[in-house]
Amino acid sequence: SITLPNATKTGYHCTGWYTSASGGTKRGDVGGSYTPTQSETLYAQWAPNTYTIKFNGNGATGGSMSDLSMTYDSAKNLTSNTFTRTGYTFFGWITNKDATKETYTNGQSVNNLTATNGGTIDLYALWRKTITVSYDANGGSEAPEASPGTLYNAQPNVSITLSSTKPTRTGYTFLGWNTDKNATSAT
Repeated sequence: SITLPNATKTGYHCTGWYTSASGGTKRGDVGGSYTPTQSETLYAQWAPNTYTIKFNGNGATGGSMSDLSMTYDSAKNLTSNTFTRTGYTFFGWITNKDATKETYTNGQSVNNLTATNGGTIDLYALWRKTITVSYDANGGSEAPEASPGTLYNAQPNVSITLSSTKPTRTGYTFLGWNTDKNATSAT
């Protein structure tokens, strides 16, 4: 009697030892006993590992998402985001909850995120703070319309492009925009 050995293949697990590479007669499982009656070659047969992707709202104020079951070597689209966060816009999925650049886009096709059978991958929502810039002509006319922009929530001093439309005011020259209505120079 012999003990059937373990066999390894990335992303797969051995389903047992057989008399042919596919099909054939099963002689036993990994670690099981087998008593051969003659010389023969046994073949490991394989099944792809399965794993789970868990979605984390990472500060979300609403919504929920179910886990996504995956099979190694089989691509699948990520579930579209259903989380919400007040004052923020969703920008993709990250594998580190503090990252500032998305690892995967919403609905992206992915595969082989882990080779571990029964493993779990955590994906965190990446949020960027949403801001709106409103323009006040401050006694002039023809102020541009409000323009929405986005800022990375983890990066300071990120700039957005202001409107190039200049307001007009009789007897005055437009110097630029400032957050103080009584300022004498542009910020």
